[in-house]
Amino acid sequence: MYDKLRLFVDDMQVLGTSLDKANNTYLSAMKRLAQGRGNLISQAESFKELGVEIKQPIQPQLVEQSDTPNCAES
Repeated sequence: MYDKLRLFVDDMQVLGTSLDKANNTYLSAMKRLAQGRGNLISQAESFKELGVEIKQPIQPQLVEQSDTPNCAES
């Protein structure tokens, strides 16, 4: 029983490390998407101003998170 518990704890530690890595990757991707000069959401939103027809808008929450509105500079 002790060995099973030890193996379970080891697996949980590996799982925790993997979840931390996945979370860090997610945060990095979201940062690229919505933060910084020329972020992807701001660039995409500027398409509307150029007259590009948009079939479905980006979720308002993501647009609000974008900290550089309508700045399409690279």
